[in-house]
Amino acid sequence: MNSGSKWRCIIVRYMLILLSLFCFSYPVQGQIEFSEACDIALFEILDLQTVSAQEIIDREKQDPAQRLYCDYLENWKMVIVLMTQNDEALYDKYLDALNKRLKRIEEEEDPSNPAYHILLGDIYGHACMAQMMFGDHLAAFQKLVKANRYAKENMKEHPDYWLNNKLCGILNISFERIPTVLRWLTNLFGLRGDAKTGFAQMDQYLSDVQDRPGMTSEVLLYYVLALRMSKQEQAGNELLAKYNKPGSPRLALFLQATFLYITGQNEDALSTLAFISDTPPEAPFDFYQFLRGKLKLNRLDEDADQDLRYFLEESTFKNYKRDICMKLAYYHYLHGDMEKYKMYRSRVETYPKSTTDRDREADVELSRPYDPHPELLKARFLVNGSYFRRAANILVKLNPENLSNPAFLCEYYLLLARVEADAGRHNRSMEFFQKAIDTGLDLDDSYAAEAALFAGIEAQNRGRYSAATTYWNMALKMKTRDNIYIETIQIRAKNLLEKQKEVNLALQ
Repeated sequence: MNSGSKWRCIIVRYMLILLSLFCFSYPVQGQIEFSEACDIALFEILDLQTVSAQEIIDREKQDPAQRLYCDYLENWKMVIVLMTQNDEALYDKYLDALNKRLKRIEEEEDPSNPAYHILLGDIYGHACMAQMMFGDHLAAFQKLVKANRYAKENMKEHPDYWLNNKLCGILNISFERIPTVLRWLTNLFGLRGDAKTGFAQMDQYLSDVQDRPGMTSEVLLYYVLALRMSKQEQAGNELLAKYNKPGSPRLALFLQATFLYITGQNEDALSTLAFISDTPPEAPFDFYQFLRGKLKLNRLDEDADQDLRYFLEESTFKNYKRDICMKLAYYHYLHGDMEKYKMYRSRVETYPKSTTDRDREADVELSRPYDPHPELLKARFLVNGSYFRRAANILVKLNPENLSNPAFLCEYYLLLARVEADAGRHNRSMEFFQKAIDTGLDLDDSYAAEAALFAGIEAQNRGRYSAATTYWNMALKMKTRDNIYIETIQIRAKNLLEKQKEVNLALQ
């Protein structure tokens, strides 16, 4: 048993001991009316121990006071299982169970209960997630509209009720920060949000449930996904690092490893994955291999393809297959196997188009009218994983005069700039960032925009706030060309400008 398993067992055992000492439910800080056992069930759901969770739920729902929250837990459990399996038969079963659950609640529960409308809203919100994933977009948005209506209704009728803050918080953030490709739908339904208010609401909820491990882990998932939507991944890292520990639920640790991957902290991400319990999950979870394979590719491991192929061939999940095909194509390209490189490139188009950023990135890679420079591709993966010294050893061997493709030259300057910035050579890094911008300004690639973003970050790190603002505004002025990389860069540049503006106002 690894350290993650030991910690998880200790946490669950401790909570069960508390239950044996206090054979009744009691509110935390005079507030939370749901039983400690229900919180253990929630913890188990987030750890994908769904059978164990259901056993607890079945016991707890015998108590009428806990029945409504148990309905919420059962629904959430089924949605999480759907999100990990993408099984059509299971989806049909879920919809049938959902309709029966909603009918029971409406017929048997008390609408005057402060938890009534907000938990109904939560159930509709989770149903929306399931239906979006299975392509029932209109039905999903109808659920979202209902979730929003119930949340507003509860805020009006019970404005100080503690449970409001989780759902209202995530809705506020989602409606303001929803991806561009889906924004027309929220505008159509008149859904509006305020991210600043949303984050404040989730801060309050996190404070209210700090003594409940299940509820804490749940709201952390909401919170960091909202930060991801806002392209504030480093803030998500810091939040998860504060609360997560060995033995935290599987989904919480996986999400932390994902954020570390996105922010280039490759070794920390691999270490976090190692904290995940070696107890097999009771619900399949192929995303472990999905992430580990990409982390290994960043490190240029020889066996990186094994986990990537496992996810591609074994996972029933529809999204991210385009991304994985492109990653496998590049893996074989770097190993000189052009036949498999072309085969995996061609397989990208066999999977459905997706709104996920990762699959859209694969589409950008596929659309390039040239094959990548093999040495620059190696350096790109290494820089993405923060293996700067290894990247430097590759880049130092390249002669920029031999890079006849302007895109290669632009990427070369960008990677070299990031290596120099990591080494603390500020002037040289800024010189190369500027060369990347000048070289790539009229290209369809994202390298110039990325150079402007990181030049601003480097200038900010040196206290050159005016220069940082100039570079971030430069990134915002570049044409997106339907390029998800540039879209993401511009969202991050906008966030950095907003933060710098807040700092400037505080200093006045």
